[in-house]
Amino acid sequence: MVDDYLTSRNEVFASLPDYVQGVLAASPLSTLARKHERAMRAMPTTVKGERTLEQILDVTDELFATADLNSITTNRVAEVLGVNVATLYRYFDNLESIVAMVSLRSEIRLHLMLGVLFEPLSRVEDWRAELRSIVDAIAKYRIATPSRPPIAAVVQLRQDYRPIAEAINQTSGQLLGSILYRRRSDLDLTWWFEIAKVSSVILRSGLSSACSAVPPDYVHIELLKGSLERYFKPFVEDPLDDLALAGRVFQRARD
Repeated sequence: MVDDYLTSRNEVFASLPDYVQGVLAASPLSTLARKHERAMRAMPTTVKGERTLEQILDVTDELFATADLNSITTNRVAEVLGVNVATLYRYFDNLESIVAMVSLRSEIRLHLMLGVLFEPLSRVEDWRAELRSIVDAIAKYRIATPSRPPIAAVVQLRQDYRPIAEAINQTSGQLLGSILYRRRSDLDLTWWFEIAKVSSVILRSGLSSACSAVPPDYVHIELLKGSLERYFKPFVEDPLDDLALAGRVFQRARD
């Protein structure tokens, strides 16, 4: 199921350079998703079963976007889907395992799109303008689809979902870090992973706050762009002699 998104048959995945495909296919997020798949009670063996499984995930995702989180149960998912609750338990142990798969599926889809958005940073001359354009594109999507944040918030806040939240952060760092390494390979790749992980957390949390406000906080989005530019400048532009300064910037951001 997860690997259906990480194949040349997926147009978005196929459009990405080989090195980005490799990062996503081997990422902590994909690895964790495969682990959760193996832990399912069963995998569908027919086209009808595959469709039912996707519908279970879709309905759960929609309920988290529209309903009181405490009111969501497997019985409620089955009711909306129009099936017996036993259909859900054919594949999943409980609601938590369904939520985990919904989140992992959603984040893999999201990281495919992030790969498309961020990859030009590896080669464009004006990285600042490109970064601003990327933030605008993500903000526009978040504002247009306010149903996306709720299940992500559950994953970020619930302690039993912390492995998923960490896999998301690690994958974001590896994705963007690999892209920026192409731009400046004199910095160690593992260092780029950590630099990019910090920026990804900043971007995610900043946009979550700004885009969920009513009306959206466009001033905050502009400030976020400036903060990301200042954070990246020592790593992207400064010569190696100035990397001690860059290291201090990085450490302040992590702290």
